[in-house]
Amino acid sequence: MNQQLFIMNILPEEDITGFLVRQSFERSQVRALMKPENLAKSTERPGWAFPSGLSSLTNEIQFALPDTDGVISKHTRFPLYSRFLSDEDAQALRKHYVGTAMRGVAAHVGMSSRAFRSRMAVCPECIQTDIRDNGYAFWRRLHLTPGITACATHKRPLLTFCDACEAAHRRNRTNWLPPKRCLCGGSLKVIAELKDKEHEAAVGVATLAEQVLQGTVSTKVSSATVTALLERLFANPKAEKGRLPYALFGELLHETVGAKFATQVGIGTTTLKRMVGALKSGGLIRNPIQYLAAIYAVFGDFDGFEVALQTNQETAETDGVIDVRPRPKKRRKREPAEYKAWIKKLTPTQNSSLRMESRTWLLERLHESPAIQRSELYDLPGSDGPLRYLRLADKAWFDSILPPLDARRIRVARERQLVQEVVRLKNHILERYELSIKTQPMERVTRTYLISHAGCESRGSRALESEEIQTMLEMYSETPAQRRKRVMDMVCQEVRTRAPDHPLGAESTYVDLNDNCFASRLSRAKKWLAQNAK
Repeated sequence: MNQQLFIMNILPEEDITGFLVRQSFERSQVRALMKPENLAKSTERPGWAFPSGLSSLTNEIQFALPDTDGVISKHTRFPLYSRFLSDEDAQALRKHYVGTAMRGVAAHVGMSSRAFRSRMAVCPECIQTDIRDNGYAFWRRLHLTPGITACATHKRPLLTFCDACEAAHRRNRTNWLPPKRCLCGGSLKVIAELKDKEHEAAVGVATLAEQVLQGTVSTKVSSATVTALLERLFANPKAEKGRLPYALFGELLHETVGAKFATQVGIGTTTLKRMVGALKSGGLIRNPIQYLAAIYAVFGDFDGFEVALQTNQETAETDGVIDVRPRPKKRRKREPAEYKAWIKKLTPTQNSSLRMESRTWLLERLHESPAIQRSELYDLPGSDGPLRYLRLADKAWFDSILPPLDARRIRVARERQLVQEVVRLKNHILERYELSIKTQPMERVTRTYLISHAGCESRGSRALESEEIQTMLEMYSETPAQRRKRVMDMVCQEVRTRAPDHPLGAESTYVDLNDNCFASRLSRAKKWLAQNAK
């Protein structure tokens, strides 16, 4: 009975793993009397993105949690993932949550790509609300959903730790509560830098995901119904002739949510084909965020999807054709001959002014995005006038500045991307090294630590394999002997600043020792420094 008075129940929408580590924090602050045998052990934690072993967890602290089914449906992302899986696959996923962890669970739900890496995400306004209402903040299951980058409630971008600190946070057993500042003392960063339209799409997708998690969505929404409806909408006889279904879908998707957001949620050409049924070999996609992005882009929300689904069912019984797809805005075009005739009527001054304006527009866009392709220019605001002039009246200059896509341009873009990745990775290694020396000076700096959270630690990377990065890793990573020398020099220097003649400040005190003796001598020095702190 006393245990129930000291353990607060799980809150609505609180992530189950977040609840567990919150209780661990309470125990570490001696605010709770309960001392379970295994819950505080890092090796026994159920995991953040895809928790497992929840049955034993609910049995251990029954008074603070609902039953296992309640935990899975109300405090994990299982309702979102299972919605777009077959019954058999959903049952296999549920077994993962209940008991032993399943290998490849992220791939099982289509979330294994880099775009859907789990993030320790928070909304500052939610933190303020939680502290005001509960006295503490908690981890929300929606915000921890891979692929979600905005808060559905406050409609603002989610924040996370800086690149150098995020991986360390996962391994640090004392950082258990949602933070207001980064581990390094700096500000939190947004998960994704998005423009207005793209951020609006991120909020829309987050809102749809929240509705699925809370169980307020019709059971008609599934991978099969979404794919079937998209196939019918984009591959019907009324579709534009000469245009492939997946190309039409991609055009609408980019028009509605933006090319960057579509890339962020991993919707490429293959995914587009599978979502409109043009590629049967891969089967239905499993990723819930990609389905939600498609529903948002094409139908707006779940109500729009159900209306389209109902219309499809009704018309299928009559003529078998449906065309309720909202069309992307068409660019106003003039016939080439008519436009060229109009150009000829301009005075030399007017023609020169229009040419300079068009060229300036293109050069500015290339300065912003040097690797941009011609096809991407048409999606940019204000592109109609300049591109029309460059294509029809200034073609030679246009081709010389931005040639049509060919193998050489592809190679140039890839090499430029490699150079940018090398520079980014260099900065990341430096940040990780400085963070290690600052926060964990006694620990050895390893190659694994230096590239943690760099986005290339678990996959092939040309940048990581480059000579520059390998040289840098060799320079900043430490062997056990190098770590011992650095720590010895650091301790000796600190001791000598307090007592120049003290034996613990002499290098000879630490040489020719085995590992255990060195650690013992180092412990004595640290204790002496603590007792003689300035």
